[in-house]
Amino acid sequence: MNPSAGPSAAVPTPDRDHLPPGVERPAKGDPAVLGDHRVIGRVSRDAAGTVLLGTDTAGAASVIRVVPARLADAPEARARLEAEVDRLSRVRSLCAVAYRGADVRAAEPWLASAHAPGLTLAAHVAEHGPLTGGMLSALAASPDPVHRRIA
Repeated sequence: MNPSAGPSAAVPTPDRDHLPPGVERPAKGDPAVLGDHRVIGRVSRDAAGTVLLGTDTAGAASVIRVVPARLADAPEARARLEAEVDRLSRVRSLCAVAYRGADVRAAEPWLASAHAPGLTLAAHVAEHGPLTGGMLSALAASPDPVHRRIA
């Protein structure tokens, strides 16, 4: 990236050697590939699953949410995932990240969307304090809380 290009310059595509802040290298047991996405990092992991950072075949960065099999196999879970994928694949908005693919039939289903660089909500609140006013309203209106980023 050209340092003189200013704030509107494109964000460089991350790779295993140049991960965005807050993203770690993949952990042992993380998949190397999910669909058309090569996994390059881990954003987070908790009881609800793992969020990974990957790049697609065109080199575009994607965030991939992986649902553990124990949760995916609960009654109605895959039907809810299919409905979520259906809704996300139809969204066309400047205020939502782009849908990039999914496999709800995999042993551990996954859903990929475009990576939106920026702080996680937790990091933003830790650094700047609680959200209020327009920032809070904008976040509340976001369609997908897993992939929310604060610019």
